[in-house]
Amino acid sequence: MEREEFLKYLRQGKYDKLAKLINSYSDILSFLDELFTSNKKDDVRRALLVLKRLDNEVIERYLYYILLNLNEKRIIAKEAEEILKKITNKESVEEAILEIAKKPLDEKIVYLFLQNMKEGNIFFRAILEHTKSKNMEESIKILLKNYNSEMILKILANKLYSSEKDERELTINILLNIVDSLTDEQKNILRGHLSVSLLGDEDKKLYRKFKQLFEKLDIPAELSDEQIKSLLKSHGKTTLNIILRENIKLPANFYNREFLKDFLYTGDEEKQFVGVKLISLKKDSKKKVDLLFRFLNYGYGKAKTAAIRELKKIAQNNNELKKYIENKTLMYAKKMNLGLKISSLRILKEFAKKEHLEFLINEHKRLKELVYKLEEEKFMGGFRHLLMMEEEIRKCNVAMRLIEEIVAEICLKNDIHYNDLKISEKLGYEFYRTMELIGVKNLNLIDIHEFLEDVKRDGELITYLSGIVINNNKIDDNLAKKILEVTEKAEMEDKDVLNANKIMIYASLNRVDKIGEIINMAEGYYSKLAFINGVKKFIDEKLLDEEKINLLIPKIAEMIYSTKKLRLMALEFFKNYPNELVLPILINEIGNYRGEDKLMIDVISNVIFKYPNNIHSIRELLNTDKRNSALKILLKVSEKRPELLEDFIYLLAGMYSSANEEDKKLIKKILKNITTEEQKLILKPIIGDL
Repeated sequence: MEREEFLKYLRQGKYDKLAKLINSYSDILSFLDELFTSNKKDDVRRALLVLKRLDNEVIERYLYYILLNLNEKRIIAKEAEEILKKITNKESVEEAILEIAKKPLDEKIVYLFLQNMKEGNIFFRAILEHTKSKNMEESIKILLKNYNSEMILKILANKLYSSEKDERELTINILLNIVDSLTDEQKNILRGHLSVSLLGDEDKKLYRKFKQLFEKLDIPAELSDEQIKSLLKSHGKTTLNIILRENIKLPANFYNREFLKDFLYTGDEEKQFVGVKLISLKKDSKKKVDLLFRFLNYGYGKAKTAAIRELKKIAQNNNELKKYIENKTLMYAKKMNLGLKISSLRILKEFAKKEHLEFLINEHKRLKELVYKLEEEKFMGGFRHLLMMEEEIRKCNVAMRLIEEIVAEICLKNDIHYNDLKISEKLGYEFYRTMELIGVKNLNLIDIHEFLEDVKRDGELITYLSGIVINNNKIDDNLAKKILEVTEKAEMEDKDVLNANKIMIYASLNRVDKIGEIINMAEGYYSKLAFINGVKKFIDEKLLDEEKINLLIPKIAEMIYSTKKLRLMALEFFKNYPNELVLPILINEIGNYRGEDKLMIDVISNVIFKYPNNIHSIRELLNTDKRNSALKILLKVSEKRPELLEDFIYLLAGMYSSANEEDKKLIKKILKNITTEEQKLILKPIIGDL
């Protein structure tokens, strides 16, 4: 048969015909070989469909390719799984792989098992089965004797660079346990695949293990200046870790023009962050401060944040440089580069000096005028222009908010009354954020009654009032009464935000008599968040009896069906305040939201601890597709209240044989916690050792 004819039948899906032809003319198998070694996924899938129709003897010749395709997308992996089950007469893929591992294996399959091995997974167990060993260290020693030791050590060394911490940890543990038994030649092979960059591992525990391995292999951790520069360019963060851990001193000429080119002007946030961290190793000096201000000027994101943090730290600990940093900060804060202004103001907050007040008030006015100008101009161009203008307005608002926070800090530090600033007289408007922050800590430094009159005139100001009420626990009854009067009458366009602030004010003032009104107000996103926090406050203050709590529970329970943030808030609430009314909803919803199962399991477990009679609900869940979640709940219960699961012993034992590997592990752990020694012996033929 010609290759073109073979491919024609293949494309037409005539797999049965091809299988018959292969059984008659074995030389056609060379075409199948081509398909498996090609990079065309659809051809590989079709090759597997032909292969599954052939005799087991032929199939076993392609065992490596079948196992290799288990990691492919589902449409291909499914065919590979079917073939494995066929040739081993096993019901599951895992059982099939273990059965294959019992037989002599081609070295490529052994290497494939090693490459895919992770702690406890099927390939891990297959290696143990193949070598008839109790632990992986013994297995590796056997493989080193029976197969190409260079290839095995190379695979293990490559796994040390895995992005998965568990994989790195498993491999380093194996190598530490076998390194002393390696021959000199094998040690040299291993040395050749180990880079000093491993000592920069994010995990400090793993770093210590890598260090131990390097010491056992006599690999020096010392690096020349050129090696450090080279490694910093290729492995910035990990090399930084090495420098910090190994206490490597950088030369005085390190922070030169080339340094700025590599770590600042690239525009790469990660490299800039490493650059700031490298500067922080330098002894405090004006040059160090100047370098940090460069990163403040040209840096992005976390690099800029790190520079701000380092400058603040120097200002706190070095009086000689404090004034230099202050003057430089003021100079940068005057510039109308908004990003730079914001960063400078964050540093200036550290100083909060009385003599800065005039400058700050004038800067606020400049920014306010700029906002008005930008608002006028934002519709004068296209969509991109509009987005740019809105971003600039956002930056102006951030800068103005920072100014108001610094002014509040200055007033509190120097015992200055807000009215003495005469903000309204100078600017024609007030700093309400400043009033709020002062009022939180010292109501005597603001005219609270005048402020309440402002809230009456402009309901939007309730957001600042709620900030004071929530965070100040020294509000007397007379003031509380006036705040309530103003709050009840307040109006603003955004009803959801208005209601959220009202709820938090009522809760902060312990007005449990407003509970009916609070329930009715919680209709929007922000008001619902406020509702949950308000109810928490009432419960913590012991202002609600069980009957009133049960009236509030349905409102919070319905939030489980809402947006992610509300759902997580609701779940956290029920985790801390378990209630059996929510159990049916949780059981129905578990498994429906990715990444939230652990929290739901914790919530359900806490409900069962408080209301043990509800354990029957979990029994029913075991017979659904949510069995794995049910077992995780039972495991939590078995750890704290094993007596609740006495009736589950033989039910779980009966499920064991048909369960998948993960569920089997869970069942064994549960049974270990809830059975007596006598029961363990009875279950041993079914479950094994507990």
